[in-house]
Amino acid sequence: FVTCTAFCPEMPQSENKDHNHKFFDVNWFDKSFYLMMLTVGISRVAQAIPDRLLGSYMTEELHLGGHFPFYVAIGAFSEILMLIIGGKLIRQGKVSYYTMLILSTVALIVRLYIYAYVKGKAAFIFAQTLHSFTYGACHIAITNYISLTTSKKHNAFAMSWYTALAINFPQMLGVFFGGFIIDNFGYGSLFRIYGIFPVIALLILVVFRKTIILRREK
Repeated sequence: FVTCTAFCPEMPQSENKDHNHKFFDVNWFDKSFYLMMLTVGISRVAQAIPDRLLGSYMTEELHLGGHFPFYVAIGAFSEILMLIIGGKLIRQGKVSYYTMLILSTVALIVRLYIYAYVKGKAAFIFAQTLHSFTYGACHIAITNYISLTTSKKHNAFAMSWYTALAINFPQMLGVFFGGFIIDNFGYGSLFRIYGIFPVIALLILVVFRKTIILRREK
């Protein structure tokens, strides 16, 4: 009688390997990663406005609803340009992910306060072009940061963390509370209140600069 293990000697090792496999371990990433995700998550609460709530503002306040696709296209075109040009610059080492994230955060502050205090088509169009920074530059910065500081075997998990917890979840909160603010206080209050979030994110980037730009070997 010959047991199956004689022909399959690797089975116990495979089972043991699967048994020891971890879904997630906090030690996979250093404090720089968690601080970066926190910073992005704070700023993405405010990004919920241009990504999710801008259509109602255009229609109800600016009465531009009839040209909604045109204004959305401006933002999308600007974003594509940033992904192409900014991506090339960051690959060539001419711009760092830290600088790109700073620019993204500052642009988000400017964009929100344009909505809050400046009316008219020209101002709105200019604010739409800032989508190149508020989304495009941020995405380039984070993907570059993850590729530089995260081991290859944990890269996919880091990207999932970024997408789910640093973008989607904060934006969900931004939309939920944003609707309440609009109904009770109006769009002006929404823009002024949400403008605080990228200011906080910018302060974190400046104060913890040495931690955030830390690069761990893959």
